[in-house]
Amino acid sequence: MTAPTMDTLTDPRIEPIDNGFRVQSTDEHVVEVWRTLFNWRLVVMPPNQEFVVTHGYCYFGLGLETLARAVAAGLAWDNPLTTKPAGFDKQAF
Repeated sequence: MTAPTMDTLTDPRIEPIDNGFRVQSTDEHVVEVWRTLFNWRLVVMPPNQEFVVTHGYCYFGLGLETLARAVAAGLAWDNPLTTKPAGFDKQAF
């Protein structure tokens, strides 16, 4: 994966949501980046709901660089239901 740049955060595929960003949305899954207490978390969940989270991956820190890393990984993530994203620091669940 190439290093994220500020252009990563202005990508038209990124949709702002409460406490984060939606970076993928298909009929099978939704991928979002959430701001948590100590880090940014990339999560996968079924579409059209907000309660069931299938996977969560932490990117340590709350800075812009960490956010850009998590967003870039989410945008580039192929098949999030069966693979892991690039560059995560810890699998939360």
